[in-house]
Amino acid sequence: MKKLILSIFLPTFCLVCNQKSSYVCNKCFYSYLNIPYEQHCHVCGRAVRNRFVHIECSSKTNLDGLIFVSVYNNLVKDIIHHGKYEKNYGVFEDLGTITGQFVEKYYTFKDALITFVPLNSRRKAWRGFNQSEIFAKSIAEVLEFPVVNILSRIRNTKSQAGTSRKDRAENIKGAFELVDNNVDKYNTIILVDDVFTTGATLEECARTIKAKYPHIKVFGLTFAMSRLNDDSFKP
Repeated sequence: MKKLILSIFLPTFCLVCNQKSSYVCNKCFYSYLNIPYEQHCHVCGRAVRNRFVHIECSSKTNLDGLIFVSVYNNLVKDIIHHGKYEKNYGVFEDLGTITGQFVEKYYTFKDALITFVPLNSRRKAWRGFNQSEIFAKSIAEVLEFPVVNILSRIRNTKSQAGTSRKDRAENIKGAFELVDNNVDKYNTIILVDDVFTTGATLEECARTIKAKYPHIKVFGLTFAMSRLNDDSFKP
């Protein structure tokens, strides 16, 4: 109801075509975003069939797979940067709705719990919200799954932007702890973040969860996947 009232008095406009709609209208979503219609292994970046991760890659990751809606490009970058740096959480609500509909259409999950990457406390205080939390709650609303904050960031880390894959992994190591231990009734946890770049953050979150619950499958879910066709991402 609140969102409906706001849409009447404070209408939103597509960030791509500037028409009155959600922040990314359906026409622009299908016309300009690079949507992959095949599953990709998040370890090597190559397409994979009938599974999420290549067998030969599975020993190199804590994630059981990654789902993403779009390849990260300049358009996606501008949309996400608008949400983050213009402090517009509505962008992530709309991206979450799109992502939830995408998952609902192409994937089947049962008895899943949705959680999200906790944000550095200094960045959350500056921005006023955790974009991954807003994104996750909007996804959960579509999929009708519970969303619970099960992770805590126990130390603030420097910004990952512009750092190498190795430095990202080292920077984020040991940054999280499990704060909700009542998750063992779920077979699957869907771990939400806005963008998958090298995967260091999602990998560390998944490692933290599986240290306590190795039997639970942990899937990453992001709006965008970066470096999918970048040579540095390939084996």
